[in-house]
Amino acid sequence: MKGPHLSLKNKSQTYTVEGVNSDFRHYIPALHRRSKCFFRSLETMLSVFKIFVFTFNRFALAKSYFLLRNNLNYDIMI
Repeated sequence: MKGPHLSLKNKSQTYTVEGVNSDFRHYIPALHRRSKCFFRSLETMLSVFKIFVFTFNRFALAKSYFLLRNNLNYDIMI
């Protein structure tokens, strides 16, 4: 894709980016490294990403509410 290239300042940023990439590859079948399926259009791919991010964020929010409601410490859960 065309556009500005951003450089990462330190290893912690690389770790975050690779974690997000791993989640994408795990949950979106068309992004598996060895799959033969692919998106036929950029619009389809963007729609899938939007749905994934919405759902992933809803899950994280529900998890944080559950932990707060039940007085659980999140650090222990990791």
